[in-house]
Amino acid sequence: MKEGLHFRLPAADGKKGGGAPGERMAPPRKVCSAAGSPMKEEKYKRKEERKFRRISIRFGLQAPEFRAMAIQISTRGLFISTNNPIFVKGSRLEIEIQTPGGRLQAQAMVRHAKKVSPRMVQVDRPGMGVEFIDPFPELRDFLASL
Repeated sequence: MKEGLHFRLPAADGKKGGGAPGERMAPPRKVCSAAGSPMKEEKYKRKEERKFRRISIRFGLQAPEFRAMAIQISTRGLFISTNNPIFVKGSRLEIEIQTPGGRLQAQAMVRHAKKVSPRMVQVDRPGMGVEFIDPFPELRDFLASL
């Protein structure tokens, strides 16, 4: 089945919820597990398109001690392609980017993180999406120029 398409199968008793086989339908509603009531589903829309570039970065909690590649980049944030370490959502990171003019540093917040089994790395991309916290104008200019 193609991603993003949902199909409705006929109900066994021919009542509600059925439909012709293969008929398109809306995605299932998300429900709150505790109360069972529907949650509002807001679609996240990026305020800026990401550029698919590869830049070498260093990152860490206290200091930029780990090396990785940033592969999706915007002036608001980037995706750090790494399987180790993966910091949890909400972690505050120190990031260092080497540019032709020198090193640029920034703080960023982990917005989403995904660890992937080594056997599944060819299928799914491990890493962390981070959003910059008050980036310097020099950093924004450099990222916009990529």
